[in-house]
Amino acid sequence: MNAQSNSLTTQNIGQTTLPGFHNPVFDATAVFRTVLEAMSHPGTVIETPLTCESPRKLNSSAASILLALTDMDTTVWLSPKTECSDVADYLRFHTGCSLTNNADHCDFAIINGQEDPDLVTSLPIGTAEYPDRSATLIITVDHFNAELKAVLSGPGIKTTSNLSPAPLNSKFWGWMKANRNTFPCGIDIIFASPTHICALPRSSEMDI
Repeated sequence: MNAQSNSLTTQNIGQTTLPGFHNPVFDATAVFRTVLEAMSHPGTVIETPLTCESPRKLNSSAASILLALTDMDTTVWLSPKTECSDVADYLRFHTGCSLTNNADHCDFAIINGQEDPDLVTSLPIGTAEYPDRSATLIITVDHFNAELKAVLSGPGIKTTSNLSPAPLNSKFWGWMKANRNTFPCGIDIIFASPTHICALPRSSEMDI
């Protein structure tokens, strides 16, 4: 986490001036701890600890996660529905991260929940020797009150936990089950609504 890169200086993006974190070190630490808590308790919806101004096609929670977790040593892939000059300029300026058009070689990827998960089938899933060399996928959603609920079990869950992000592409849960079958390799998911986050690690079992 590069506190210096999360500068207080603002940047003109189109016709809007968007700051990064107001208190870079403390804000980034707060978001990082929230992500760790979410990953430790899959399916638990947790309020994002601060509001972050975000560019078009990113919501506040997703922007906060990227500001906290990415820096000049990380590579980010943006999906067709999230890729635009506003987002690219915002991330480059505030984090120094590299952006790639190749999903095969990234540390973080971000998609809109309505997009086809086939877009991310080539994300790095790690190897048997180095499963940590996988990408983390951030999925932007509107809320966590969908009628369709996935019942999660596994590490970090006492009995079961319900997860219901929306909107979500109808193919997602099938893709996620296939992702789970590659464990200990695979992709870790962070869902981000404008005000809350919820994690779905590769270790979680799910029933739809």
